[in-house]
Amino acid sequence: AAEEKLTGPPAGAEASSARGTDAGQILLPGVLPAFRAALPEELHNSLQAACGRCPELAGVLPVLRDLLTGVLSDEAAGFGPGESLREFLTYEDVDLETRPWFVRQFPPELRLGHALESFRLL
Repeated sequence: AAEEKLTGPPAGAEASSARGTDAGQILLPGVLPAFRAALPEELHNSLQAACGRCPELAGVLPVLRDLLTGVLSDEAAGFGPGESLREFLTYEDVDLETRPWFVRQFPPELRLGHALESFRLL
């Protein structure tokens, strides 16, 4: 059941950046389109470099997955793609604010609109 929530059937008109890696399945199909934006090259490189410097950033994955499958999959939540991803992650898990690796390494420029692609890259 958890696997079904992570990938779903291919959608005909979805952008290729939203596709999962298995036979065209969509990664986290319930995530609203506003939170599936591609990462600009600079942010992609910044997050990739941070992951290389700090393997602890993988600890953000469960929190980000919960955010993606929770409020970022709920049309009624009303959050915009321009809001801070870092801030929302700390709403989901207040302990992140006390983790030096998160404070120093997680790029503050990432927005909710980049949530799915950030998840994929982490």
